[in-house]
Amino acid sequence: MFYKGDNREASPTGTYRTAQEIWVDFDRRTVTPYKNTGVSHRKVECSNGQNSTNQGQISNSCLEYKWESWGASYVKFRLVCACGNPLEPAAPGIDYVLDVKVWSNGGVEVTGEHDGFPAYEM
Repeated sequence: MFYKGDNREASPTGTYRTAQEIWVDFDRRTVTPYKNTGVSHRKVECSNGQNSTNQGQISNSCLEYKWESWGASYVKFRLVCACGNPLEPAAPGIDYVLDVKVWSNGGVEVTGEHDGFPAYEM
């Protein structure tokens, strides 16, 4: 059994298993969250030559934007991910809880915990 990787580079237009993007507008004091999940691919090779492939996509409900709190020159919010593999329910998921603080001057501060999934981009 094989799972297809992405062979991708860090890019906002690449593929992903989970994605959360947050757009902050300090003039209007608004935060616009976006979330999505990517497609997972699996190939099973059998000794009798009866190979099969399938794909699946987990619901984006496993991604959450929790709250926001505005200061004079910053906004804070929490991002949560608890997404499993739609093709292998017993496989470890992608899990994190991140508290993010974005400053109006472009600075970003991130604290939190994650499960060690091998690829995160910020």
